[in-house]
Formats: sequence, structure tokens, C-alpha cells
Amino acid sequence: MMKVRDLRTLEVGAGTGRVTEELLAGGADVLATDLVSEMLLRDPIRSAMRGRTCVACAEALPFRSRQFDLVVCALTLGHVEDLPGALGSMVETLRPGGALVITCFHPFATLQGWERSFTFQGEECSVEQHVHLLGEYFRTLRDLACPIEDLQERTWEGLPVLFGLRARKAASSRHGPGC
Repeated sequence: MMKVRDLRTLEVGAGTGRVTEELLAGGADVLATDLVSEMLLRDPIRSAMRGRTCVACAEALPFRSRQFDLVVCALTLGHVEDLPGALGSMVETLRPGGALVITCFHPFATLQGWERSFTFQGEECSVEQHVHLLGEYFRTLRDLACPIEDLQERTWEGLPVLFGLRARKAASSRHGPGC
């Protein structure tokens, strides 16, 4: 993980808080969001984050423009139908020069019918997956003046299953609102 000490950080789709815990341990100043309040952090992270969580959808984040140094979104955007809307909302909250870090299920895996599942209150659950090709991420972030700096793909038995990318909002830009 990149150095996060003292970075004002927004985590979109925090879920049970696995990444939140890593960000806190790294010294980040974290605000965590998730669409489902029941999923939003498990104890003891929930207790440590009291007043630093918010129920919100990725496409319409309720934060001021240019508020965060870092936006992290792990294993969430495959569940979002409107990828450009979600990316636009996240980039809008970034300060100029701020970083966006995304990990997600690889579109190849989604096209193969793989899905992520989890257990909630004793029941096996899965959430609808949407296919967003990597080109859609590239084009959308480029158009938002937040181009991708790094892309890594992880494989399992030779097939791509996960990807991670880091993009950086232009230090100054005339492209689009809030950029």
C-alpha cells in the first residue's frame, strides 16, 4: 500500500472495514462510506471510527469538492452500474494532485460468470456484478483529468481475477466541473 500517513482519505465502499483498518494503521485520517449501513465496519473498527462513517452511494458522494488527498475504493465498482458517475463523484472530492486507488474484480472474471459472495447473518449472499472493461476506466478517468498512473492485474491459475489502478487528479485543470 502507498504511504498514507496524515492523508485526508475517503474510503468508498468500506464494507466490513478490512481496508479501513490498514489505512488507520498507516496513519491516514479516514472517512469511510458504504451503501449498506449493516455492512459499514465491524467492531472494533466501528468504535474507533465513531462519527467518521457515512452511508452513501458511490455515484453521489455527499462531500465538498476538493476535500480529500486520497480516495480508496476496494472491490466495490463492479457492483455499481454507472461507472462514469461513480468515478466522477470520487474525482470531484479529490484535491488537485490527489490520488485515486481502485481495486476490483477483473472484467474477465465477471464475463466468465464469477461472482463475489459473502456471509451475512448466517446466509450466503452475492451482489449483482456489472461488467466494466478496463478501457472504460481509462477513458473516463482521462476525461476527468485524472489519468491512470499504474495498472496491475492479478491472476489465478493463469486467468485475470483482480485489478488495481492508481490515478492522479491533475494539479490544475480546465476539464469539467471540479477538476
